[in-house]
Amino acid sequence: MTQNNLGIALRVQAERSEGADAVRLLREAAAAHRAALEIWTPNEFPHYHDLATTNLANAEEALFRLQP
Repeated sequence: MTQNNLGIALRVQAERSEGADAVRLLREAAAAHRAALEIWTPNEFPHYHDLATTNLANAEEALFRLQP
């Protein structure tokens, strides 16, 4: 739960940042969500796995929009 929440907080902070700082924060957010997915496996925690997967996709989409 902590890693997923960290990822959300980093993504929100990235939305309030610009340039290289925003990119760095989004990369950290994606990494935090990936760490959550190591624990929240689809078989054991399907709801949380879906939640972390969605949050990872949101972070990666935001990162994609920022990169040239």
